[in-house]
Amino acid sequence: MPDIQMRILIADDHALFRQGVAALLAGTDPRFQICAEARNGKEAVEKTLALQPDIVLMDVSMPVMGGFDATRNILQSSPASRIIFLTTYNSPQLVAEARKAGAKGYVAKGDVSDVLIQAIDAVSRNQTYFEASPEN
Repeated sequence: MPDIQMRILIADDHALFRQGVAALLAGTDPRFQICAEARNGKEAVEKTLALQPDIVLMDVSMPVMGGFDATRNILQSSPASRIIFLTTYNSPQLVAEARKAGAKGYVAKGDVSDVLIQAIDAVSRNQTYFEASPEN
């Protein structure tokens, strides 16, 4: 039985980072399909609601609308959405804010190549993944 494909939306204001994450995922696991990219939080909300990806990879700091506001907007309209924050900032305060906004995971950008797939796998199994250790 083939693995189930996971549709992923990447929201980050830096094109090079979006492309790098897309290449990392596509080159690592055939289950991952990048269904869209968003340059800001407003686009992330619009594309998530239109496309209903399985996982949204969301930056914290973006123009037009930040990641926390975008997450709250997405979850208000689509409560089953699974969002993982990918951010440069690795602080307990931001992790707590991500949890409060409703995110299922939080990965520091410096750790993406090491733990992103673990985070996606955990979140796809309805677990959470914060600070490099999965939780049930």
